[in-house]
Amino acid sequence: MKIRDAAVSDVQFPTAEEKGTLTTDHTIIERFVEYSVSLIDPSKVKPLNVLVDAGNGMAGMLIPILEKYLPIKVTPMYFELDGAFPNHLANPLLPEAQEDAKRELQNGNYDLAVLFDGDGDRMFLMDEKGDFITGTITTAMVAKEMLSMNPGETILYNAICGHIVPEMVEADGGKSQRVRVGHSLIKADMAKYGAIFAGEHSGHYYFRDFYKADSGLIALLFVLQLLSKQEKKTSEVVAEFDTYPQSGEINFEIEAKDSTITDVEKIYGSQANEVDYLDGITVWFDTWWANVRASNTQPVLRLNIEANTQEILDEKIQEFVQFMESHGGVQTHE
Repeated sequence: MKIRDAAVSDVQFPTAEEKGTLTTDHTIIERFVEYSVSLIDPSKVKPLNVLVDAGNGMAGMLIPILEKYLPIKVTPMYFELDGAFPNHLANPLLPEAQEDAKRELQNGNYDLAVLFDGDGDRMFLMDEKGDFITGTITTAMVAKEMLSMNPGETILYNAICGHIVPEMVEADGGKSQRVRVGHSLIKADMAKYGAIFAGEHSGHYYFRDFYKADSGLIALLFVLQLLSKQEKKTSEVVAEFDTYPQSGEINFEIEAKDSTITDVEKIYGSQANEVDYLDGITVWFDTWWANVRASNTQPVLRLNIEANTQEILDEKIQEFVQFMESHGGVQTHE
């Protein structure tokens, strides 16, 4: 508030003893891309055919620079920066934001598609057939490639990520730790556990060598390196990680958030193998688990379920949706 008040006042600030200098021979964004590429081995990246939907956001500035460093062929969609987002909202989790890329994938000979959010910190993938790849699977893919370069390191995954992440990390000789959802919380946990990487189901991916901050671009680089090293289609690589059906995030506007979470424990707690409160409430069973938590950013409760089979998942989704609606919840699509 003091800074605000000073800025709008008539106060006269002292003049600097030495005048500053302006440098225009390079840009920060160019250096950022160059540094990001240095985290992988560019010589291992093959000339993949990549469709990129920047959603009229900041990735439209990043990706053309990236092409200078890698042999990939990029087909751009909506690279023009426009904060009005005239083509679709820059949120890859929205089904309507996925439609244009899905349609183009069916028309062209692409290896994969990449969808960024508006500021480029979140990134999601589609395989060559147009199937959407979850943040859990992308977390596992990035973690696998990072462990191949950094054996034995610690990987964090948030409370909503699925079983495949810790299973893959353990199988590849790394250490894993489940943590709470949220940017500041994950950065603190990365410092606490000395983690090299952390992934969230929501498409945020954090890197120790990037000041523990998140970057969709850096995550994409590790995915491109992983895909380049395997003589398989993207869908075939993804199939190795896509072993547990997930509901995705189902959101409910609901007044009685605390009592609803309490009732989850009352109804499921005595039957569950385990109940934890790391982030909201998670109930664990032999063949499925469910998490209900309050959003950190919006006035909703978020439901996530994972199961061993699609049949079990469908049954539990129906069961929990009815439960939430019985508590006054109204399903909402962000």
